[in-house]
Order: sequence, then structure tokens, then C-alpha cells
Amino acid sequence: MSLPADTSSIRRRLLALLLIPTAAIAGVTTYGDYRAASSLFEAGYDQELLDAALAIASNIESRSAGERPAIGSSSRSRRGRPAIDSATSSLR
Repeated sequence: MSLPADTSSIRRRLLALLLIPTAAIAGVTTYGDYRAASSLFEAGYDQELLDAALAIASNIESRSAGERPAIGSSSRSRRGRPAIDSATSSLR
């Protein structure tokens, strides 16, 4: 039983008509998911940097003019780590 010559051609065309759009849709949605996830991670990273900068800035003591600013002695917690606001410490 041999298949007619047109059968393989129809199968190839049908396969191409199904796979090419499916691959294109998968590529577009994958890129969209990547962009959405990376923007969330970037926003979280930026927020962590901001929290750290604010924690450091809140512990800097200003001395008289001409002297270098110093980190205050109250900036250490019980474990020897810099004091961080409650919102940031609850994330850890």
C-alpha cells in the first residue's frame, strides 16, 4: 500500500501551517513573560537599594563645618549589623 504523492505534500503544508504560527506565538509570549518578570525584579532590586541608602543616610551624623560626617554610634543593632527599618527587616 503506497500513499499517493499528494499525501506527504498535504501533511507538510498542514504541519507548516500549524507549527510556524504556534512557534511565533510561543516566542512572543515568552518575550512578554521575560519583560514582565525582569521589570518586577528590577523594581524590587531598586527598592532594596533605596531602603539601604535611606538606612545609611538616617544614621549619618553631621559634625561642625569642615569635618567629615560620621556614622552614629546608634547605628548598630544587637547583632552588630546596621539598623534597618522594620519594613526591610521583615522581608528577610
